[in-house]
Formats: sequence, C-alpha cells, structure tokens
Amino acid sequence: MAQREMRFNDLLHWRELFTRAECLEVQPEGPQPYYKLRMTPALGSPEIWYVDYNTHLLTRKETTLRNPFGVAPTEFTLADYRPVDGVLIPHTITQVTFGVIKTVVVENVEHNVEIPESRFVPPPAIQELLQSGEVPR
Repeated sequence: MAQREMRFNDLLHWRELFTRAECLEVQPEGPQPYYKLRMTPALGSPEIWYVDYNTHLLTRKETTLRNPFGVAPTEFTLADYRPVDGVLIPHTITQVTFGVIKTVVVENVEHNVEIPESRFVPPPAIQELLQSGEVPR
C-alpha cells in the first residue's frame, strides 16, 4: 500500500496499481452520495473505496494494515480537498485503527521545492547511534 500511495497522484493511475476494480454500490442520494468500490491490488489486501458521487474524489478508504501486532482493520477519511498546482489534494486525513484516531491536518503543500542538504543530516544523538552499529543503516 505504501508503494502505491508514494506515486504522485496515485489515484489517476489506479488501472496500473490495481488488478481489479468492482463497483459494489451506488448511492446517488443522501447527505454524502457515493460510489462504493472494491479495489484489488496485485500485492496486499483489497481496499474498499468511497468515492464522492458528484466530485469523484476519494472520501474514505477501508483496508487492513499489517503491523507487529497482526492485521488491523483501518479506515482513512480524506477531506478538505484544495487545489495545489492544479491538483486537488486532501488537507485533512483521519485514520482509525483499533479505535485509535489519528488526524493529520496539512497547512501547506509545495511541489518541487529545493530542499537543503542539511535537512538530511541526522541529529548528533542519532549519528552516534548509527556510528555505534546499534542501529542498522
């Protein structure tokens, strides 16, 4: 899943990233009309997508995530889409896993900005750990 989502504007490339797409339900009425889709990737668990009926933007995704404790059913809610360089990007993403709710609110998005090399230098304490061999590189 991480590899799929790292692709810029991954939703535009769903045909390459998923081997099967099925429409499970169409709900054109109500407060949040949607299409409910089952998206099956070549690797990993199928995902259930809720796509806004009018805007065609992904508003919710249900999937399972593997972690050290096993498999965790997880739901992502995407909201507050805003245009950035002509691309609509959600600025609020909420994740619910095992009842734990995490919300990320993005204040600013910039594409193709120069990043100073100094940003990639670990702090001294981490550099010491790396040099000690206690932490694998």
